Amino acid sequence: LSKVLAVLLRRAENRNSVGRRDGVALLSRSLMQCSLDGDCDPQLLYELCLCLWPLSFEPHLQPNFISSGAIHTLASQVQSAPREKGQRVAIACFYNLSEHSPAQMKGDYHKEMISCRLIKALSSLKDLKAGQWKDADIESDLETVLSRLLEDYQDLSTWQKYAAEVGSGKLEWGVCHEEQFWKENVKCIEEGDFQLLQRLTALLSSPEEEVVAIACNDIGEFCRFYPRGRDLAKHFGAKDVIMKLIDSNNDNVQRHALSAISKIMIDNWSEVSLPSH
Repeated sequence: LSKVLAVLLRRAENRNSVGRRDGVALLSRSLMQCSLDGDCDPQLLYELCLCLWPLSFEPHLQPNFISSGAIHTLASQVQSAPREKGQRVAIACFYNLSEHSPAQMKGDYHKEMISCRLIKALSSLKDLKAGQWKDADIESDLETVLSRLLEDYQDLSTWQKYAAEVGSGKLEWGVCHEEQFWKENVKCIEEGDFQLLQRLTALLSSPEEEVVAIACNDIGEFCRFYPRGRDLAKHFGAKDVIMKLIDSNNDNVQRHALSAISKIMIDNWSEVSLPSH
């Protein structure tokens, strides 16, 4: 069926018809479910990407690649597709969103790509397969997309880079998790009704222990420097989750959970002993 659909989508009227029926979201969900299935046929993964590719040409359908999560789903194919042709079509979708989209929308697409760590994935592929691609077009598309993303990344503020990191769910120790960063940027977390705080709270349940430790650290720093930080940490459920993490078997998680609870509970922050990373 996916192979037949890929052929049908060569015609603009069919792309519009599928788009009106939320086709980008449906294909994205199918691709994600198939990716999570360890026994999924690599050919099916490729065909689902191939169905998304013609839709990525249509400016009126391109915003759906953000709202449906298709950009994140395609990024996972760049990182882990079992065959080169799956990676090729996923990167071709990103090329369309970057090169064949209205100028006022390019930044939004690039930020979404950055948030799913596409720069790192493309850079790794570039180094790993330099000169080894079977299809010459993939190298050209990869270079173009990577160049556009790096240009936009340089223009992002430190807070926007932090927000992209949190959005990706892959936290890594760095300047965005230090005291000075939170002193200078804590008010930025108010954006979108504290969506970033809610995302950090969700990351407390990440299967990656370093991500959990960093999320504890960041929520603790937020509570230190935001006037209503402790109330908001309680409101969004972060305090209860962190309390449970105090009993973690992982020493690093336990240490940062204890520190975060101290910052939530104690009024005099100078009495809080910050753990080393």
